[in-house]
Parts: sequence; C-alpha cells; structure tokens
Amino acid sequence: VFYIHKGVIIINNQEIPFDEALELLSNNYRREILRLITLKDRYAFELAKLLDISQRAVTNHLTILKQAGIVNSEKKKST
Repeated sequence: VFYIHKGVIIINNQEIPFDEALELLSNNYRREILRLITLKDRYAFELAKLLDISQRAVTNHLTILKQAGIVNSEKKKST
C-alpha cells in the first residue's frame, strides 16, 4: 500500500521523497519484482527465472528496494 502526502510517497510506512520514489519505480524490473513479491514470498532465483534476468541483477534490484525501505528480505537456502 502506498500513498502520497506532503511531497513524499509513503510505501510500507516508509516515507520516500517523491522524486526518489519515482526513480525507484521507473525501472520495469523493480516494478515487476514488487508485483511478484506482493503475490507471495519468493527466492531471488525464482524471480530471476520469472524475469529472465540473472540472479545477480535481481539481488541488485532487491538491494536498492531494501535500502529505500520498500522491501524486507532474509537470507535462506531454498529447499
């Protein structure tokens, strides 16, 4: 859930300056990652396969989203 209030966009209770939020969400892969992880928790390798990009690229996008406070992650080995 996100909304705009007084020049900031609030995503997951995290205030992000408007321009920064637009820059974060301007990337197609980041938007698709957000869409996919709102449907269910996923491993980076799953996202990579679904998006047809490298796992390293997914990890880089997740790092950017995590630094912005938009997503949380935990390291787990797949089963």
